[in-house]
Order: sequence, then structure tokens, then C-alpha cells
Amino acid sequence: MLLWRCPSTLRPRHKRKNWFVQVFRLPGAARGENIDPRDVEMTAIRAGGPGGQHQNKTSSAIRARWGAYAVVVRDQRSQHQNRRLALERLQALADADAAEAQAARDGKAHWLHHQLQRGDPARVFEGPGFCER
Repeated sequence: MLLWRCPSTLRPRHKRKNWFVQVFRLPGAARGENIDPRDVEMTAIRAGGPGGQHQNKTSSAIRARWGAYAVVVRDQRSQHQNRRLALERLQALADADAAEAQAARDGKAHWLHHQLQRGDPARVFEGPGFCER
């Protein structure tokens, strides 16, 4: 536990000058399973919208499916760029699911927030420069 003695710069009229802080290490960001491009089912489709005859004749949009995830990418005019974007978006979906599952398992950070006990600090800092005493 740390103690910081300094008047609040955000609330200058507040009388409190002792601020207790508890520091703990959080686990790293959860990373989903790495997606092998060979396992992704990609289908080239025609993208709707503006673009005239070129849009109607080329299949530049990509529908990518990997496990339970599916995305449609039609951002670029190039099929190869859309394939790259589709893989990135599938990875982002897998990472988001892994992070959500990790957060559900680890309610620890929220629990630790409420466990702060004032008094008996291990280190004391003073002033707005956060200088150790």
C-alpha cells in the first residue's frame, strides 16, 4: 500500500491530503486462439452499393467463416486486401471473446478495488511531484 500526501489539484478546497493507493499486478490481455488462414473458409462475393458496372462484374467482397465466427468485408476494391482485413476481423472477434471469458473468470480486479485498507503504508510519497519521502 502507498500513501501520497498532497492537496488535490482537481479539488483545491478539499481538506483531505492523505491518499492511500493499493497497487497490484493485473494479468495480461487475453489473446484468442491464433487463426490459421488455411482453416478459414473464404468466399468471394459481389459487393453491392455504388461503383457502377465494375462493381457488378467483379467479386471483390469476401465472406470469411472460421468456427462460430463469420465476417463480410467489402471495404477495399481489392479482393486480396479484403481477405487480409477479414482475417484481422476474425482474429479481433476471437480475441474479444477470449477477453470476455477472462474477465468473467477474473472478477479479481474489481474485488481488489474494494479491499483497500487505510493506514500502515509500505511507502510514502509527498507533493505534486510524487517524490518519495
